[in-house]
Amino acid sequence: MKKIYSRPIASMAALLLTAGLVGCGSYVKKDQFNDEVSDLRSQMQQQGQKVDQNASDIQALQSKVNGLQSDLQQLRQDFQAKITELQNGVKFAMPVHFDFDKSDVRSVDRPLLDRFASIAQKYYQGATITVEGFADPAGTAAYNRRLSQRRAKAVADYLTSTGNLPAANVKTVGYGENRLVNDERGPGQAGIANRRVTFVIEYAGQVGG
Repeated sequence: MKKIYSRPIASMAALLLTAGLVGCGSYVKKDQFNDEVSDLRSQMQQQGQKVDQNASDIQALQSKVNGLQSDLQQLRQDFQAKITELQNGVKFAMPVHFDFDKSDVRSVDRPLLDRFASIAQKYYQGATITVEGFADPAGTAAYNRRLSQRRAKAVADYLTSTGNLPAANVKTVGYGENRLVNDERGPGQAGIANRRVTFVIEYAGQVGG
């Protein structure tokens, strides 16, 4: 507060000192003095309004950050999501899986995708979201890369069509059988932990919208 008001207060003090020196050879017209005092008071009022606005903005941002932390914690509790802070973003590892040799979004995973889209819309507007697709080690490496890309695209399409995320902000990449969770492979339920997608959100602007 002292830094903000120091200049107007110093100027006000200089004016008052000048007014006190009228009998010592200096002369300030009354109208000019009143105008300058009025101008300084206006400046001080504007500075005070800026301080109030800054405090309000900080409070609003803190409220959004608290809301984000609460929503992420709820995501962990409700869906066993694993959320990791990155240097310029955040990674979501969530139980979104696929049937053997399939790329369709399962109905059981839609509530989780809906929640993720809601959080992304609320707190990460304008950020780039990359959907990373994976496959279990059954089949050839080349086939698994294509399959994992189809899985990533299916989830991205769901997020943009049902979750209403901007298509321009949602990217996809297929890693195939790289970064395996375990060595299991299909058919059947075996290897389902490897048949998955993860999400990376790269920050754009201020977190919290």
